[in-house]
Parts: sequence; C-alpha cells; structure tokens
Amino acid sequence: TRMSGRRVSCDIMFLTAVGMKSLMYLISVDEHSGFVIIIKIEDRSGNTLKAALKKLCDLYLIHGHEIKCFRLDSEKCFIACKEPLLELRIECEMATAGRHVRKAERVIIDLKGGTRATVFGHTVAIPQFYYDTIVEFVPGSLNYTFTAENEYVTSHEIFTGKQVSMEDHLSIRWGDLVVTYDPEDNKKSMAVRGNVGMIIGRSQDSKGSAVVLDLRTKRRVTRHKFERIKWNKLSV
Repeated sequence: TRMSGRRVSCDIMFLTAVGMKSLMYLISVDEHSGFVIIIKIEDRSGNTLKAALKKLCDLYLIHGHEIKCFRLDSEKCFIACKEPLLELRIECEMATAGRHVRKAERVIIDLKGGTRATVFGHTVAIPQFYYDTIVEFVPGSLNYTFTAENEYVTSHEIFTGKQVSMEDHLSIRWGDLVVTYDPEDNKKSMAVRGNVGMIIGRSQDSKGSAVVLDLRTKRRVTRHKFERIKWNKLSV
C-alpha cells in the first residue's frame, strides 16, 4: 500500500442538468491502487485548485501515503499550481496540450455513468438538490469494486488497508428508503423509536455504516443497522 501516491492523475469534472447550476469537482485517481477521490470546487481558479490539491495531499497523509507526483491537465488553472507543488517537493507531469489526462478522464466517464444510472434508475423522481450527494456516493461504488487489474482486491483495501464487507459496504445503495433506530434511544420512552429515512451516503467508519437523511427531522444521521422498506406514494 505504500506505493500509493507515487503518481496521482487529476482532472476537473463538470456535472450539468437542465435548470441547475453546473457542479464542479476535482477528480483524482491513484495510479497504483486505482482509488478515486473527488473534491467539490466552486470555480477553476488557481487558488481554488491549489487548496483542493492540498486537501488531497492531506487525505493521502491520513491513510499513511505521501503524494510524490501529480499528472495534471495542461490548462492554465493547473499550470498555476505547478510551482507551489514543487515547493512541497511534489513533481508535476503536465499532459500534452489538447489531450486529457487519460486515467482521470476514464474515471470521469465512470462517475458520470454511475450518477446517471442512479438518477434515472430510481423509483421516484430525484430533486436536483440531491445530485451532489449522488456524485459523492458514486466513487465509493468504484472503490469497493473487485477488479482483475487489482488481482481481485478492491482499491479501497489497497489504499486504506481495510477489507470491504459484502454485507455492509456493498449493501448500501443510494436512495433506499429505510427505517432506522436511534442507538441512544431510551427504551422506556414512549416516543417513536423507528425513523423513516433515505440513504444519501456512506460513512467513513470501518463498519460500513450509511448516512441517512431522516425524513421527519431532516437531519443527517449515521446508522449501521437499518431495515429497507419500499417506496410508495406516501413516502414521496
């Protein structure tokens, strides 16, 4: 796993929909493990990308890796990041003008495909303000996938050193309607213990918990145990 960070390919992904402001993300793929990380950005300015790349470096350090080299697109916004990165002893390989960063471009195609499949494959129409949670959910689906390229080990396991659970990590699906139970709920209380919610993300904990939007309180909660129920007209 210490080979992660030797070369990290990055590019910018744009997500557009009718009547919605375009969403932008810095996309990175580790060329050793294939681990994908996305960071939402507000614009393509040099300062914004410098901050996003610094955040990416910090995320690698959290998992015990150090980025040695970035492979970046030859756009001006990335060129502006070259000198600051060199000061951090991080090399920069710039793609040939007019050509994309191939590995990152392939990941962007997969991310957009996963996002579209989630939006159009759902039981009910999804409001656009949920789209960013879908985009943030899809990389996990890529990172938890077993591939022949990684000798049937997931990118998540190579990068984090933690195994993926078929029952937990791989069972979480964005948009599932679930009933959750507050683990701190007092059993003697007469209040309703079961809360209906919708899965909108994955927790970063080792148990493979889900991030659930409680439809009653509109709060985001993390739950490891939940029961799936079917969508119906009352749910909508």
